Amino acid sequence: MRVATSSSFYSGYYGCSTSVVASVIFSAVVCWGGGTNKLGKLVKKAKMIGLYNAFEGTIIKYVSAVVLSGIHSQVTKVSKVSVKAGGSISIPCLYEPKYRYHVKYLCEGQNWPSCTYAIKSNQPSSGKFSISDDKQQRIFTVTINNLMKTDTYWCAVEKFGFDVKQSFQLSVETGTSSLYVDQQKINAFERGSVTVMCHYKHQKVTKWCRLGSTCVTGQTGSIDGTPVTINASVTKVFTVTMSGLRTESSGWYWCANKDFQIPVHITVQKLTSTTTTMSPTTRISVLL
Repeated sequence: MRVATSSSFYSGYYGCSTSVVASVIFSAVVCWGGGTNKLGKLVKKAKMIGLYNAFEGTIIKYVSAVVLSGIHSQVTKVSKVSVKAGGSISIPCLYEPKYRYHVKYLCEGQNWPSCTYAIKSNQPSSGKFSISDDKQQRIFTVTINNLMKTDTYWCAVEKFGFDVKQSFQLSVETGTSSLYVDQQKINAFERGSVTVMCHYKHQKVTKWCRLGSTCVTGQTGSIDGTPVTINASVTKVFTVTMSGLRTESSGWYWCANKDFQIPVHITVQKLTSTTTTMSPTTRISVLL
């Protein structure tokens, strides 16, 4: 539910000085003992003083923003991505198994209570936004096209009560992006290898991670049993090679530095024939 916020009502009730909806709810949480285990009592109090009926949607949204901010996230994603002006980006959002058949959506705007729906998984794609839901991997992916301004977005899942959500920022830059890859989606073959080059402008890339799993920060390591080798000898290039690929290696990964992450999707296909493909940005080789 999304409603407009209201202001200038109810102040000084139960010793809580408030002038806007946000401060009413925040003060209620503080003055009445706050926390998730007190949520039912908070709603009861709101009903008693006449707030709940008039501003039910607003109260739900603001309580969600205040109370749920300290709860372990139920949606996992990157936090800040650099994009060239006019470009496109795909952002993966990992969710818990219990939300496999729930509606997923993208919300646009810096503040959660006032953000606007961009696209939902039960609605058709628009020209600017698209969304897909991989229920097996529990990842829904949102793609945003023709980006022209820096903004905050939210990956969210509808549920009874409070929707679960996490924000990320898209930093739109003119010229070269602060952190980018030449291809965001790459195909590879099982038993082969794939090389990804992460280019950075300022902050040095420090790690290669898999969404919902672990990261590699040294020259060698492994993620979910897949060997990873990192080469940072070339200036402003962080080269990652994953070898001994399996179909289970398919998924979303990202390069990360201090400020930014850039997601990369790798699809590992079953081996059907000997194939070798070379390009300036990606090398895929199959060994029989």
